[in-house]
Amino acid sequence: MIKYINNANPNAVMGIIKTKEVKKMNLEEEIVKMVKKLSDEAKNYVSDSHQYRNINASIRNTFDNICGKAFGLTVEQTPDKFNRHFLTMNLLHPTMELQSTRTLAAGNKAEILDKLNSKEFIKLFKNNLEQMSEKMQER
Repeated sequence: MIKYINNANPNAVMGIIKTKEVKKMNLEEEIVKMVKKLSDEAKNYVSDSHQYRNINASIRNTFDNICGKAFGLTVEQTPDKFNRHFLTMNLLHPTMELQSTRTLAAGNKAEILDKLNSKEFIKLFKNNLEQMSEKMQER
C-alpha cells in the first residue's frame, strides 16, 4: 500500500507501509469459533419465558470448497410459544439472490444449548454445509 506523506506539496515524498500477510482460514476452526460465539450468546439471551430477538453468528465464505457468499447459524423463537426455539443454519448464494436454510434442532433452551455444545455438532454442521453447497452449485 502506498501512503502519501504530504498531499499539499507537489513534490510529495511517498512512503511504503508493509501490511501483514493474510492468513488462510481453516474451515473447522472458524466453525468452532462461530458455534462458541452463538452458544455464549444463547446462554445469555435465550429465554423460555420472554420474547427475545433472533441470535445470529455468521462467517463470510473464503473457502474454495464451499459455494456461497456466507454461512451461519441462527437461534430463533416461534411467535406463538416462548419456550419453543429453532436452531437453523443458512447458506447465502454467491449472487445474494438465494438463501438456503435448514433446521438442525428444535426445543427449549436447554435442548438447543445441549445440541450446540455436543461433540458431534461440528461434524453435523460441516456435513450439512457441504450438502447445501453442492445443491447451491447446481442452481
